[in-house]
Amino acid sequence: MPPWLLILPTQLMKRSSHYQSVIFSYRLARSVAHNVLRNLLKPLKIAFNFARYTPNHKDTEKLLELLKKDSLPALETQAYSLRLSQLIETTMISRMSSKDLSEILAGLITYRQHRVTPKLSHFAFIRAYEKTNGVAQQVLHSALFDKTDALQLIENEVQESTIGRLTKYQVFDCIGTVHDNGYAVLPLRVPSHIISSIIASIDNIEFVDILRQHHPCRIKPEVFQGFGAYGPKNPAEFPSDLIKLKSDPLLLLLASMYLETNVEALSGELRYTFPAPNSSATLMSESAQLFHYDLDTLRWLKIFIYLNDVTNDSGPHEYVKGTHLPGNKPVGLLMRNYSRVADREIETSFGSRVERITGPAGTIILADTRCFHKGTVPAEGYRLMFTSIYAPSRISVDQL
Repeated sequence: MPPWLLILPTQLMKRSSHYQSVIFSYRLARSVAHNVLRNLLKPLKIAFNFARYTPNHKDTEKLLELLKKDSLPALETQAYSLRLSQLIETTMISRMSSKDLSEILAGLITYRQHRVTPKLSHFAFIRAYEKTNGVAQQVLHSALFDKTDALQLIENEVQESTIGRLTKYQVFDCIGTVHDNGYAVLPLRVPSHIISSIIASIDNIEFVDILRQHHPCRIKPEVFQGFGAYGPKNPAEFPSDLIKLKSDPLLLLLASMYLETNVEALSGELRYTFPAPNSSATLMSESAQLFHYDLDTLRWLKIFIYLNDVTNDSGPHEYVKGTHLPGNKPVGLLMRNYSRVADREIETSFGSRVERITGPAGTIILADTRCFHKGTVPAEGYRLMFTSIYAPSRISVDQL
């Protein structure tokens, strides 16, 4: 055998080893350079987003005023349309990508034909909300759904409500409070005999930890040893009284008046929340105990009902007043891929605007959950709450 054949494998190994070393050094240098560049560009990206997506409050307010107009003389229609077009361009279209606009339109067409929303379209809706500070959803809601006459709605007497009756003044006062603050507590409560019937039925429902989804059990809250949040093993399993309550004519009336169009009850959620010592960020996020805002569909109203007495210690609901309004969220909190927000950031951004809602069993809360909001972790006791959502369509609710 020639000597060079014995030497060749050794030389190849040396060269291969050298090559691998060069590749490793290159990849390491590239990774370091990428991290350095990313850290250098991060402040520039933040500054760019702040400059581009900071809402023009003056134009946003003008747009919202125009969207509220019910009727116009024929001679003013053309000027109205032109001004509306200009404001939509500056507050919405100029802030969105053509790709997101295409995904949104495709999603709306798909929903009209098949009653489902593609996930890509849903994500485009989220980006639209973030980049327009909520203007996009307001415009699309006004474009897609017929307005109802509030006075005509309220004139239709609610005869079959199990909750009770409200005067016209009380109805308009509640709706006005939600418009201004994002939340309102009804002056009526669910009657105690209905609450008692619901609790008796809930005793027979199996619940699971919403994060781990195991060990189904019936819950006797006074002696229960678990921690965190629990929902029904079968999410569609509700006591008949809760099903009837979800479709109560008074609640449908209030939601229709707030959204200025006819609505339906889309879904309901029943949840126990217990103390959770040393709660992880994941647990708190999954159980909605960090501040967040919802994007369930284009526009909606949620109604929370306390099924037990909720005090400052037993996990009351909190919200940030006024943050449901388009243009009222800080750009820095929006440009975070729809993520949860820590208490300290909310306090820094909004200070005393955080409101807490306590109340006895049967308390009914109207909520536009575009507001930053959360359920607090009970220090003792527990919270049992029913949530229902009302909207004129299921856009983004049923996804494909």
